[in-house]
Amino acid sequence: MTDKASLWAAAKRFEGILRSDPRAYSFMPLSDIYRQLGLLEEALDTARNGAALYPDLAGGQMALAKSAIECGFKDEAVKALEAVVRVTPENIEAQRLLADLYMSTGNSAAAQSCILVANSLDITFSDEPFVTASSNEIDLPEEDLLDADILELSDELIEDDIFDDLAQPFSASPQRPSLGDDVNRAEPFLMDSPPPLYEQELPAAEQQSVMVSATIAELYLKQGFPEKAVEVYRDLLASDPLNMEYEKRLMELIQPENALSDEITGTPPDGLLDKLQAWLGNIGRVKECRIKSL
Repeated sequence: MTDKASLWAAAKRFEGILRSDPRAYSFMPLSDIYRQLGLLEEALDTARNGAALYPDLAGGQMALAKSAIECGFKDEAVKALEAVVRVTPENIEAQRLLADLYMSTGNSAAAQSCILVANSLDITFSDEPFVTASSNEIDLPEEDLLDADILELSDELIEDDIFDDLAQPFSASPQRPSLGDDVNRAEPFLMDSPPPLYEQELPAAEQQSVMVSATIAELYLKQGFPEKAVEVYRDLLASDPLNMEYEKRLMELIQPENALSDEITGTPPDGLLDKLQAWLGNIGRVKECRIKSL
């Protein structure tokens, strides 16, 4: 009873903030509170209004997606989650929710891409299949899975502090505030300073960028874009000339006698190339921000 009373008190506070400033970020926690109280229509309306004001705010689109899912508006939820992963492709929760929704509509290729990216980012992920609400429907052929060497590379590159150190690519995307925070104007998530010396180990966020880039290169290849995979591996090798794994993989892809068709499965789904390029572009912006901060 006390918890519910606390939720109502917090809801009243955020409602007051929004009345005084309709452009405040407090629509995000307010929508979440409404969902916890079972006020699903109010949660959805609040999230819709806020997301309309801030279409590039990942937290706002996430609030909209969750409310839309609970209200049964799958198409609206998909659109909101796609907006989230365009801005923050490293958002594991968004990738997995999107995979669930894609599977529920029969778009298994897009679901697979989301799951692979999410698993490559998840520090707790093992080789066991990722389980979602619709995971029992996933039956992927072995040749569609990422190569073992890329998965091993991902495991080596991921560290426990990845997400604490990760810089958001858009300053307009703040962390969602807690109920006790002043959310009238939430501060954007700020980038930590990387180690000053190049001899030191790569920062966790930069390690993640490298790992995700390699993963997306493999997705390019699997989905029928070998030339894009070659471009990514060339960039990775240029940034790390002594990396034998990158050199080996690049040689495998560009050797004329190498039958790339053995690694390419099916026809690329519509829009997949644009999606992969958008993810790669956002990852590149994270790396550029780190370089500029030196």
